[in-house]
Amino acid sequence: MTSLTGDDTVVTVLGARPGETWLVRPDAHVGAVLAAPAEVPDAVRRVLATP
Repeated sequence: MTSLTGDDTVVTVLGARPGETWLVRPDAHVGAVLAAPAEVPDAVRRVLATP
């Protein structure tokens, strides 16, 4: 997230922790916070409301 702002502002405000994967929708809403990269495919399906 540091690459979004150039500092840790977003990380601090959202309370992001090391090792988390954040899925952010195009409208900038947080779609999911994942503990493991393996959870990404299922999270994307949920965010897109696809089976």
